[in-house]
Amino acid sequence: MRKFTILFSCCNPCGYGGGYNCGCNTGCGKTVYVTSFTGITGPTGATGATGATGPAGATGATGATGPAGATGATGATGLAAAIVIGTVQTGEPETPASVTNTGTPTNAVLNFVIPRGATGATGPAGATGATGATGPAGETGATGPTGETGVTGATGPTGATGPAGVSPVEVESLIAANIPVADETSPVPLTGAAVLPAGATGMTVGADAVVLNEAGPYEITYNFEGGTGASGSPTVSIAVNGVPVASTTRGFANGESVGATYVYQATPGDSVSIVLDDAAGLTGSNLNFAVKQYTVNAV
Repeated sequence: MRKFTILFSCCNPCGYGGGYNCGCNTGCGKTVYVTSFTGITGPTGATGATGATGPAGATGATGATGPAGATGATGATGLAAAIVIGTVQTGEPETPASVTNTGTPTNAVLNFVIPRGATGATGPAGATGATGATGPAGETGATGPTGETGVTGATGPTGATGPAGVSPVEVESLIAANIPVADETSPVPLTGAAVLPAGATGMTVGADAVVLNEAGPYEITYNFEGGTGASGSPTVSIAVNGVPVASTTRGFANGESVGATYVYQATPGDSVSIVLDDAAGLTGSNLNFAVKQYTVNAV
Protein backbone atom coordinates (compact mmCIF):
# COMPACT_ATOMS: atom_id res chain seq x y z
CA MET A 1 0.00 0.00 0.00
CA ARG A 2 1.35 3.42 -1.00
CA LYS A 3 1.36 6.39 1.47
CA PHE A 4 0.95 10.10 0.58
CA THR A 5 1.55 13.29 2.62
CA ILE A 6 -1.13 15.94 2.09
CA LEU A 7 -1.07 19.42 3.62
CA PHE A 8 -4.38 21.08 4.40
CA SER A 9 -4.82 24.73 5.45
CA CYS A 10 -7.91 25.70 7.33
CA CYS A 11 -9.50 28.65 5.63
CA ASN A 12 -12.68 28.82 7.57
CA PRO A 13 -13.09 29.47 11.18
CA CYS A 14 -13.59 26.48 13.25
CA GLY A 15 -17.13 25.55 13.84
CA TYR A 16 -18.42 26.81 10.49
CA GLY A 17 -20.30 24.42 8.35
CA GLY A 18 -19.40 23.61 4.84
CA GLY A 19 -15.67 23.86 5.36
CA TYR A 20 -13.05 21.47 6.60
CA ASN A 21 -13.20 20.82 10.19
CA CYS A 22 -9.65 20.61 11.02
CA GLY A 23 -10.29 19.59 14.51
CA CYS A 24 -8.73 22.71 15.89
CA ASN A 25 -10.25 24.31 18.85
CA THR A 26 -8.53 27.62 18.69
CA GLY A 27 -9.31 29.02 15.34
CA CYS A 28 -8.14 28.88 11.74
CA GLY A 29 -4.80 29.32 10.24
CA LYS A 30 -3.33 26.07 11.59
CA THR A 31 -1.81 23.55 9.37
CA VAL A 32 -2.81 19.88 9.71
CA TYR A 33 -0.50 17.11 8.33
CA VAL A 34 -1.96 13.89 7.18
CA THR A 35 0.90 11.47 7.00
CA SER A 36 -0.87 8.59 5.29
CA PHE A 37 -3.84 7.90 3.08
CA THR A 38 -5.06 4.65 1.60
CA GLY A 39 -5.61 4.85 -2.11
CA ILE A 40 -7.91 2.69 -4.28
CA THR A 41 -6.94 -0.94 -4.84
CA GLY A 42 -4.97 -1.53 -7.97
CA PRO A 43 -5.60 -4.36 -10.46
CA THR A 44 -4.73 -7.91 -9.50
CA GLY A 45 -1.27 -8.95 -10.53
CA ALA A 46 -0.46 -12.01 -12.68
CA THR A 47 -0.62 -15.39 -10.97
CA GLY A 48 2.73 -16.50 -9.80
CA ALA A 49 4.28 -19.93 -10.64
CA THR A 50 2.98 -22.94 -8.70
CA GLY A 51 5.15 -23.76 -5.79
CA ALA A 52 6.57 -27.25 -5.13
CA THR A 53 4.18 -29.85 -3.70
CA GLY A 54 4.39 -30.00 0.00
CA PRO A 55 4.88 -33.27 1.89
CA ALA A 56 1.87 -35.59 2.21
CA GLY A 57 -0.07 -35.11 5.35
CA ALA A 58 -0.60 -37.91 7.85
CA THR A 59 -3.25 -40.48 6.98
CA GLY A 60 -6.52 -39.55 8.54
CA ALA A 61 -8.51 -41.86 10.73
CA THR A 62 -10.67 -44.50 8.99
CA GLY A 63 -14.19 -43.27 8.55
CA ALA A 64 -17.24 -45.18 9.74
CA THR A 65 -18.54 -48.02 7.56
CA GLY A 66 -21.20 -46.82 5.19
CA PRO A 67 -24.62 -48.47 4.92
CA ALA A 68 -24.92 -51.72 2.87
CA GLY A 69 -25.79 -51.23 -0.78
CA ALA A 70 -28.93 -52.62 -2.39
CA THR A 71 -28.95 -56.31 -3.53
CA GLY A 72 -27.96 -56.63 -7.17
CA ALA A 73 -30.14 -58.30 -9.83
CA THR A 74 -30.08 -62.12 -10.08
CA GLY A 75 -27.67 -63.33 -12.76
CA ALA A 76 -28.65 -65.58 -15.70
CA THR A 77 -28.90 -69.34 -15.05
CA GLY A 78 -25.65 -71.14 -15.88
CA LEU A 79 -25.33 -74.13 -18.27
CA ALA A 80 -25.85 -77.61 -16.83
CA ALA A 81 -22.59 -79.53 -16.60
CA ALA A 82 -22.00 -83.27 -17.20
CA ILE A 83 -19.10 -85.05 -15.53
CA VAL A 84 -17.64 -88.35 -16.73
CA ILE A 85 -14.81 -90.22 -15.06
CA GLY A 86 -12.13 -90.83 -17.69
CA THR A 87 -8.99 -92.72 -16.71
CA VAL A 88 -7.77 -93.58 -13.23
CA GLN A 89 -4.04 -94.22 -13.09
CA THR A 90 -1.75 -95.13 -10.25
CA GLY A 91 1.19 -92.81 -9.77
CA GLU A 92 4.48 -93.43 -8.04
CA PRO A 93 4.58 -93.20 -4.25
CA GLU A 94 4.91 -89.68 -2.79
CA THR A 95 4.03 -87.96 -6.09
CA PRO A 96 1.13 -85.47 -6.01
CA ALA A 97 -2.34 -86.56 -7.01
CA SER A 98 -3.86 -84.79 -10.00
CA VAL A 99 -7.18 -84.37 -11.77
CA THR A 100 -7.18 -83.24 -15.41
CA ASN A 101 -10.26 -82.28 -17.43
CA THR A 102 -9.80 -83.44 -21.02
CA GLY A 103 -13.35 -82.50 -21.92
CA THR A 104 -15.09 -79.10 -21.88
CA PRO A 105 -16.40 -76.96 -19.00
CA THR A 106 -19.92 -78.29 -19.60
CA ASN A 107 -18.96 -81.85 -20.58
CA ALA A 108 -16.07 -82.65 -18.32
CA VAL A 109 -13.98 -85.82 -18.64
CA LEU A 110 -11.91 -86.13 -15.50
CA ASN A 111 -8.70 -88.16 -15.56
CA PHE A 112 -7.30 -89.04 -12.14
CA VAL A 113 -3.74 -89.87 -11.15
CA ILE A 114 -3.62 -91.25 -7.60
CA PRO A 115 -0.20 -92.07 -6.15
CA ARG A 116 0.40 -95.55 -4.89
CA GLY A 117 1.06 -95.79 -1.22
CA ALA A 118 4.55 -96.63 -0.11
CA THR A 119 5.16 -100.25 0.79
CA GLY A 120 4.34 -100.75 4.42
CA ALA A 121 6.38 -102.67 6.88
CA THR A 122 6.09 -106.45 6.70
CA GLY A 123 3.38 -107.64 9.01
CA PRO A 124 3.76 -110.59 11.33
CA ALA A 125 3.44 -114.06 9.81
CA GLY A 126 -0.15 -115.30 9.78
CA ALA A 127 -1.25 -118.61 11.18
CA THR A 128 -0.73 -121.67 8.97
CA GLY A 129 -3.78 -122.24 6.78
CA ALA A 130 -5.59 -125.53 6.43
CA THR A 131 -4.11 -128.07 4.01
CA GLY A 132 -5.63 -127.66 0.54
CA ALA A 133 -7.19 -130.43 -1.48
CA THR A 134 -4.82 -132.77 -3.32
CA GLY A 135 -4.15 -131.54 -6.84
CA PRO A 136 -4.67 -133.71 -9.92
CA ALA A 137 -2.04 -136.31 -10.72
CA GLY A 138 0.69 -135.10 -13.03
CA GLU A 139 1.43 -136.67 -16.38
CA THR A 140 3.27 -139.95 -16.38
CA GLY A 141 6.96 -139.39 -16.80
CA ALA A 142 9.06 -140.97 -19.51
CA THR A 143 9.95 -144.62 -19.05
CA GLY A 144 13.31 -144.98 -17.41
CA PRO A 145 16.10 -147.12 -18.86
CA THR A 146 15.76 -150.88 -18.53
CA GLY A 147 17.59 -152.22 -15.54
CA GLU A 148 20.13 -155.00 -15.66
CA THR A 149 18.78 -158.53 -16.02
CA GLY A 150 18.45 -160.17 -12.64
CA VAL A 151 19.73 -163.61 -11.70
CA THR A 152 17.64 -166.45 -13.17
CA GLY A 153 15.46 -167.95 -10.50
CA ALA A 154 15.06 -171.65 -9.75
CA THR A 155 12.87 -173.67 -12.11
CA GLY A 156 9.37 -174.02 -10.80
CA PRO A 157 7.48 -177.30 -10.55
CA THR A 158 5.95 -178.78 -13.70
CA GLY A 159 2.32 -177.85 -14.13
CA ALA A 160 -0.56 -180.23 -14.67
CA THR A 161 -1.06 -181.61 -18.17
CA GLY A 162 -3.52 -179.49 -20.15
CA PRO A 163 -6.43 -180.68 -22.28
CA ALA A 164 -5.77 -182.26 -25.66
CA GLY A 165 -5.22 -179.72 -28.44
CA VAL A 166 -6.75 -179.63 -31.91
CA SER A 167 -5.15 -179.49 -35.33
CA PRO A 168 -6.84 -178.50 -38.60
CA VAL A 169 -6.54 -181.05 -41.37
CA GLU A 170 -7.15 -180.15 -45.00
CA VAL A 171 -9.94 -182.20 -46.49
CA GLU A 172 -10.57 -180.77 -49.93
CA SER A 173 -9.27 -177.87 -51.96
CA LEU A 174 -10.46 -176.00 -55.03
CA ILE A 175 -8.10 -174.05 -57.22
CA ALA A 176 -9.11 -171.64 -59.96
CA ALA A 177 -6.07 -170.14 -61.71
CA ASN A 178 -5.62 -167.39 -64.31
CA ILE A 179 -9.27 -166.46 -64.59
CA PRO A 180 -9.46 -163.55 -67.08
CA VAL A 181 -11.37 -160.51 -65.75
CA ALA A 182 -12.82 -157.86 -68.06
CA ASP A 183 -14.64 -154.61 -67.27
CA GLU A 184 -16.82 -154.62 -64.14
CA THR A 185 -18.23 -158.16 -64.29
CA SER A 186 -19.11 -159.03 -60.70
CA PRO A 187 -19.02 -161.63 -59.24
CA VAL A 188 -16.11 -162.87 -61.34
CA PRO A 189 -17.21 -165.90 -63.49
CA LEU A 190 -15.70 -169.26 -62.47
CA THR A 191 -17.12 -171.59 -65.15
CA GLY A 192 -14.42 -173.76 -66.72
CA ALA A 193 -11.67 -172.33 -64.52
CA ALA A 194 -12.23 -174.04 -61.16
CA VAL A 195 -10.79 -177.52 -60.57
CA LEU A 196 -12.05 -179.88 -57.84
CA PRO A 197 -10.55 -183.26 -57.02
CA ALA A 198 -12.58 -186.27 -58.07
CA GLY A 199 -15.17 -187.31 -55.50
CA ALA A 200 -15.13 -183.98 -53.65
CA THR A 201 -18.25 -183.47 -51.57
CA GLY A 202 -17.47 -180.43 -49.42
CA MET A 203 -17.83 -177.92 -52.27
CA THR A 204 -19.74 -177.37 -55.47
CA VAL A 205 -18.60 -174.94 -58.20
CA GLY A 206 -21.29 -172.69 -59.67
CA ALA A 207 -21.15 -170.16 -62.50
CA ASP A 208 -19.70 -167.37 -60.30
CA ALA A 209 -19.60 -168.82 -56.74
CA VAL A 210 -18.45 -171.85 -54.76
CA VAL A 211 -21.15 -173.43 -52.58
CA LEU A 212 -19.95 -174.77 -49.21
CA ASN A 213 -21.80 -178.02 -48.61
CA GLU A 214 -20.65 -178.93 -45.11
CA ALA A 215 -20.38 -177.15 -41.78
CA GLY A 216 -16.92 -176.28 -40.57
CA PRO A 217 -13.95 -174.09 -41.36
CA TYR A 218 -13.06 -173.05 -44.90
CA GLU A 219 -10.08 -170.94 -45.98
CA ILE A 220 -10.68 -168.63 -48.97
CA THR A 221 -7.68 -166.99 -50.68
CA TYR A 222 -7.37 -164.80 -53.77
CA ASN A 223 -4.61 -163.02 -55.68
CA PHE A 224 -5.74 -160.38 -58.17
CA GLU A 225 -3.45 -159.05 -60.90
CA GLY A 226 -4.91 -155.65 -61.80
CA GLY A 227 -5.12 -154.61 -65.42
CA THR A 228 -5.45 -151.12 -66.90
CA GLY A 229 -8.13 -148.70 -68.05
CA ALA A 230 -10.33 -148.48 -64.92
CA SER A 231 -11.92 -145.02 -64.80
CA GLY A 232 -12.75 -145.04 -61.07
CA SER A 233 -11.06 -146.34 -57.92
CA PRO A 234 -11.50 -150.13 -58.35
CA THR A 235 -11.56 -152.60 -55.44
CA VAL A 236 -11.72 -156.39 -55.13
CA SER A 237 -13.18 -158.40 -52.19
CA ILE A 238 -14.19 -161.88 -50.98
CA ALA A 239 -17.98 -162.04 -50.64
CA VAL A 240 -19.94 -164.45 -48.43
CA ASN A 241 -23.51 -165.00 -49.63
CA GLY A 242 -23.04 -161.96 -51.93
CA VAL A 243 -21.89 -159.58 -49.15
CA PRO A 244 -18.28 -158.27 -49.39
CA VAL A 245 -16.12 -159.02 -46.33
CA ALA A 246 -14.59 -155.61 -45.41
CA SER A 247 -11.34 -157.10 -44.05
CA THR A 248 -10.62 -158.61 -47.50
CA THR A 249 -11.33 -155.51 -49.60
CA ARG A 250 -8.29 -154.21 -51.46
CA GLY A 251 -7.97 -151.20 -53.75
CA PHE A 252 -5.61 -151.44 -56.71
CA ALA A 253 -4.09 -149.15 -59.29
CA ASN A 254 -3.57 -150.07 -62.92
CA GLY A 255 -1.17 -153.03 -63.12
CA GLU A 256 -1.02 -153.59 -59.33
CA SER A 257 -1.41 -157.04 -57.71
CA VAL A 258 -3.33 -157.44 -54.43
CA GLY A 259 -4.64 -160.35 -52.37
CA ALA A 260 -6.27 -161.51 -49.10
CA THR A 261 -7.08 -164.66 -47.08
CA TYR A 262 -10.25 -165.23 -45.05
CA VAL A 263 -11.17 -168.16 -42.74
CA TYR A 264 -14.91 -168.71 -42.53
CA GLN A 265 -16.94 -171.04 -40.26
CA ALA A 266 -19.50 -172.26 -42.82
CA THR A 267 -23.07 -173.32 -42.54
CA PRO A 268 -24.12 -175.84 -45.25
CA GLY A 269 -25.39 -173.97 -48.31
CA ASP A 270 -23.27 -170.79 -47.83
CA SER A 271 -21.51 -169.47 -50.93
CA VAL A 272 -18.27 -167.56 -51.51
CA SER A 273 -17.29 -165.47 -54.53
CA ILE A 274 -14.95 -162.70 -55.74
CA VAL A 275 -16.57 -159.30 -56.41
CA LEU A 276 -15.32 -156.07 -58.05
CA ASP A 277 -16.46 -152.49 -57.47
CA ASP A 278 -15.92 -149.23 -59.44
CA ALA A 279 -13.93 -151.10 -62.12
CA ALA A 280 -15.64 -149.88 -65.31
CA GLY A 281 -13.27 -149.99 -68.29
CA LEU A 282 -10.86 -152.46 -66.64
CA THR A 283 -9.05 -154.80 -69.05
CA GLY A 284 -6.20 -157.32 -68.88
CA SER A 285 -6.78 -158.54 -65.28
CA ASN A 286 -6.32 -162.09 -63.94
CA LEU A 287 -7.66 -163.81 -60.81
CA ASN A 288 -6.18 -166.74 -58.89
CA PHE A 289 -8.74 -168.19 -56.46
CA ALA A 290 -8.50 -171.06 -53.93
CA VAL A 291 -10.93 -172.55 -51.40
CA LYS A 292 -9.77 -175.14 -48.83
CA GLN A 293 -11.98 -177.17 -46.49
CA TYR A 294 -10.57 -178.21 -43.09
CA THR A 295 -11.63 -180.59 -40.36
CA VAL A 296 -10.38 -180.31 -36.78
CA ASN A 297 -8.89 -183.39 -35.10
CA ALA A 298 -7.71 -183.82 -31.53
CA VAL A 299 -3.96 -183.95 -31.08
